[in-house]
Amino acid sequence: MILYHGSTAIVKQPQIITKEIGRDFGAAFYTTDIRDKTIRWAKRKARLSFKQTRSNVDFYVSVYGWERNP
Repeated sequence: MILYHGSTAIVKQPQIITKEIGRDFGAAFYTTDIRDKTIRWAKRKARLSFKQTRSNVDFYVSVYGWERNP
């Protein structure tokens, strides 16, 4: 399965932390299998960063291959 992550930074290898409890929709690393949705999210993050810093911010889409354990 191909997963995408949109951000203002390149994430080559995300760290998967499984020991934190109670983090539903809190601090996390979000991915999706919908490429267009990821691009929209990354652009949105770049626009928000621009509003805060008033300097140009690039956006990136990181791509990962993932297989569920059998």
